[in-house]
Amino acid sequence: MVRFLSPEWLAALERSLAGIAALTTASSQLDLVIQQVVLGAGSYSITLRDGTVTVTPGMAEHADITFTCGLDTALAVAQGTRNAQDAFAAGELRLGGDVATLVRVAPTLAAVGDAFASLRAATDWSAPPA
Repeated sequence: MVRFLSPEWLAALERSLAGIAALTTASSQLDLVIQQVVLGAGSYSITLRDGTVTVTPGMAEHADITFTCGLDTALAVAQGTRNAQDAFAAGELRLGGDVATLVRVAPTLAAVGDAFASLRAATDWSAPPA
């Protein structure tokens, strides 16, 4: 089991994302950094560039798009009990950065589907490491 948001979990997320052919194909045409900030629990970024997908712990030096939410929302989205669009509509997920870029890459991101699905069974959902 890997604890949610731990370095081991982030490495597993990277492997999961890298295994999605549609995403790696799309990343060959993108130069995009998406940052996730989980208030009080940590942050990470996903970089799509040159046909690769990387996940990096901590704050990105430059993020094109930043999603910010509390731990309960992050857990619900990662566990598949809530989708990001509903959390955004309810004001529980904030969006920052270049919204036009997000609109432009939305079809690519939609092709990813549920990137967290393969991680759920191997994830310890207790409090993330500080």
